[in-house]
Amino acid sequence: MGLAALLGVAAARVVSASRLAERAREEAVQALGALARRDGPAAEAHFGKARALLAAAGAKLASPEVRLASAVPVAGGNVRAARDALWVGQELAEAGAALSHALVLFPQDWGLHRGELDMAPFRAALPMLEEAGRHVDAALGASSGLPRRFLLPQVRRASSRAREAAIEASRFGSYLPLLKVLPALLGEEGERVYFIAAENPAELRGTGGFVGAYGELRVARGRISLGAFSPTVGTLNARVAKPAPLPPEISRYRRFEADRLWQNVNMTPDFPSAARVMEALYPLSGGRPIDGVLGLDPEGLAVLLRQVGPVEVPGLGKVGAAELTRFVTFEAALRAGQRRKEVLGETAMAIWSRVLSSRLRLDRGFLEALGDAVLRGHIKIHSSHPEEEAALARAGLDGGVPFPCGLPCPADYLLVVGENAAGNKVDQFVSRSLRYRVDPDPSGVLRSSLELVAANRMPSGLPPDLIGPSLRGDPPGLMRLYTSVFRAPGTLLDAVQGVEGMESEEERGLPVYSAFLLARAGEEAKLLARFVQEGGVRREGLWGRQLVYRLFVDRQPALRPDGLEVEVVAPAGWRLKEVRVFRGNWRVFGEKTIPSLEGLGGGRGVPLEAAPDGSGAKISLSLEMPFALEVRMEKRGWGPLPLP
Repeated sequence: MGLAALLGVAAARVVSASRLAERAREEAVQALGALARRDGPAAEAHFGKARALLAAAGAKLASPEVRLASAVPVAGGNVRAARDALWVGQELAEAGAALSHALVLFPQDWGLHRGELDMAPFRAALPMLEEAGRHVDAALGASSGLPRRFLLPQVRRASSRAREAAIEASRFGSYLPLLKVLPALLGEEGERVYFIAAENPAELRGTGGFVGAYGELRVARGRISLGAFSPTVGTLNARVAKPAPLPPEISRYRRFEADRLWQNVNMTPDFPSAARVMEALYPLSGGRPIDGVLGLDPEGLAVLLRQVGPVEVPGLGKVGAAELTRFVTFEAALRAGQRRKEVLGETAMAIWSRVLSSRLRLDRGFLEALGDAVLRGHIKIHSSHPEEEAALARAGLDGGVPFPCGLPCPADYLLVVGENAAGNKVDQFVSRSLRYRVDPDPSGVLRSSLELVAANRMPSGLPPDLIGPSLRGDPPGLMRLYTSVFRAPGTLLDAVQGVEGMESEEERGLPVYSAFLLARAGEEAKLLARFVQEGGVRREGLWGRQLVYRLFVDRQPALRPDGLEVEVVAPAGWRLKEVRVFRGNWRVFGEKTIPSLEGLGGGRGVPLEAAPDGSGAKISLSLEMPFALEVRMEKRGWGPLPLP
């Protein structure tokens, strides 16, 4: 057989194997749908068909013609890509089968029953979940080396889909460490006591809202019980014996007495840092040592309330999930009078009491709603035990702001945080809009500008309990936001307009630039800041003919999500080649996949305006969750080749 004939036969077998792999992928998709419905037998059947199809594809790739063709340039790359994609599929099919076996062990009505969670099914399933995690890790490792150039269309499609499937499956890998420590978190090794921090977002703090009430949650061998809720300011502040140790990475808040004033303990946007302060300060305020902190705002509490129905709040009647946020942040001040400071705690107590006296199924709908609340920052969990905290962070449940090493470098990073410095509840009427423009340079220098507009939309006729003034000399309804802009390491403030200047500090290795923004009711405050970052963009590809820019944006949980507009302008002689957008918790994918947004998806529905000539692109969205952007640019024409 001549070389041409050999390559033709090999190509046919490789294409046939790729088609079989595509059919296997379709079976796997049906299996995942069955898993979502908690139909273990159907999922196992579909995964079995997927494994059979992949085995048939493997047999085609093991033929003598294909083995010989693998030694020929270009053809060999297609063979390797097909084999690696097949390996990825086989590992994912095995992971899915293990998950199916684990799912069968859980009763359809498994969940919390009168404050108790049966851990026996979970303990039995854990080895299978760990097995699934090993297969997912193997698939992710194999997908990272998949060839991408000079591939046949069918092979390229199979390779790309295998890579995307492995990246999507890596979400499970991010939760596996948490599954391993879950029994300890639920008191299997001894009673746990957790501090519940109930936040009121009508008065902004870094992690979301002012901690207006607190309670204790006790867990022992899956049995959950609850202590009474109380206001923080009226009780804990009066008992503080001495300041708590403030972690060095958030020492910038010492001047606000965040180490002793409960209303300021969560000025940092990094919830783990705020939780450590609470864990140290609570025993100094007359409380017992605690094992962690659970932070919830009204939107987080509403997730629980939707499962158990409306609750009765003493003296104020029934409240349901749909009206809970407005009830806590607004109506309580109008209807409760002097009891308004107790309403948040009483509402939280009523909801938790109903949850712990009812049957709460951990079904797909509830878990998805819970995950969405975590993603949007309405629920945060911290453990004082290092291994457990690491697992919570890996799963994206801790509400943390990343260390610089957690960012892909070079990369751009933006987080805007506002703190209420007027002592009122006006923030529920404040809307913020962010316009962010970046001008990447082929030299690696990134110039950017941020225009921030904070508008005070407070209506007239509101009582002093809501609008103040709390500080002498302030007009009623004044918006005074201590605004901090967190940037990527190495980003310098170049110029600022709208305020006299911005403080330059550092938090958790990130540069932070801060200023106070003030606006009366019906007015707005503006801030324009320009920045420079060396190495904020990088060259890639043959002779550096590609320019790659990546932006990662975090959000502060608030009643009114920020409006965000991002504009990327290509430098002279360059044009935009590709724009990738991801909305969601990009941290859960880990360091293996974050350096590229390929395969992450999650950008559907994001408005994108691209100039026809490729000179720039503009994206507009509501910043309800973390956001990531990757823009690839290429040289126009051929011209002189730049040095690599």
